[in-house]
Amino acid sequence: MNTNHTHIQALRKIIYETLDPLITQDYCLLDTPNYKNIGDNLIWAGELAFLKRLSFNMVYTANMYLCNFSKIPIESTILLQGGGNFGDLWRTSQEFRNKVVANCKNNKIIIFPQTVFYNDKTLLKKDAQLFAQHPHLTICARDHISYAILKQHFSHNNILLLPDMAFCLSLDKNLSEQETGRALLMKRVDKELNTDIDIKNILSSNLNNTGRKIHIKD
Repeated sequence: MNTNHTHIQALRKIIYETLDPLITQDYCLLDTPNYKNIGDNLIWAGELAFLKRLSFNMVYTANMYLCNFSKIPIESTILLQGGGNFGDLWRTSQEFRNKVVANCKNNKIIIFPQTVFYNDKTLLKKDAQLFAQHPHLTICARDHISYAILKQHFSHNNILLLPDMAFCLSLDKNLSEQETGRALLMKRVDKELNTDIDIKNILSSNLNNTGRKIHIKD
C-alpha cells in the first residue's frame, strides 16, 4: 500500500488544474532525456502520463541532440522537459532551451517544473533578457527558491510554482507489501553528488531504529 497516495494525488491535482488550461492545441515535447539519470526519466514518464489524458496530439518529440526545428509546426505548443538543469550548472541543456526560445517566437512555450541555479549572474541576466523577448512563454518552478529567482529576473514571462511532473506517474502497481529488510541506495555519480554526506551513517541509523539487520557494501 502506498501510504503517500493521498498526498501524491493532491500534488497531481495541482498540476492538472494549472497546466490543463494552458495546453489548448497539439504539442511538441522537446529536450527529452537520453542519458542515465533515473530522476529525469521518471519526470519524462510523468510528463507522458500527464499528456496522455489530454485530447490533443503529440506531433513531434526529440532530445536536444536530434531536434529538427523544421518539424515543429507553428500552430503547436512547445513543451520543454522539466528537471533540475535550468541555469548554468548544466549549461548544455540551458543553451538548447535558449535556442528554442530564440527560434520559436510564434509558438506558445511551456517549460515544465524546473529547479533554477546560477553561479554566473551575467548568464542569468543574459538568459532573462532573451526569455523576455518571447511573447508567450510560461516557466514552471518546482521549488520556492527557484520560483523566487524566476519572479525576480524573468518577470516578463508567466511564472508558476508547481510540483515535479514525476508526481503524474502512478507507481502503485509496482509496490509490494512484502518486507525485504533491505534498503535501496541510489548514489549520483555526477557533479551533483554531495560528498559531505556520510551515507553509511545515515543507512545505519535509519535501519537500526527498525531493528533490522543491515549489510552495507561499497
